[in-house]
Amino acid sequence: EKDDYYYDFLRTFSKKPEVWKVASPLDYVNNIKNPHLLFYGSKTYPAIKIQTPKLYEKLKANNVVAEMKEVKGKSHVPMITQMIFGGNDLYDDIVEFVLRVSSAGDKK
Repeated sequence: EKDDYYYDFLRTFSKKPEVWKVASPLDYVNNIKNPHLLFYGSKTYPAIKIQTPKLYEKLKANNVVAEMKEVKGKSHVPMITQMIFGGNDLYDDIVEFVLRVSSAGDKK
């Protein structure tokens, strides 16, 4: 599905849509069974701001445990960098999510 930011992917991944299409989780959502915690920054690339909620909705429609959080004031690269180098407040959210979905699985 093409949105207004379709060609940003061409610049990022290649000039061949079939190459970057393979990397899109939206194309594999029916194969996803594990819980997902999705983060995106309020200042991130427009395509990510559009496609993250689409992925979330598709996961929920497939009864996959999913949560989505918009991180105010953050853009994509700084969010990734902070995850690599530590000291990120999102670690608490991640640990809480993992514990919550792990304990839910234990109750089955």
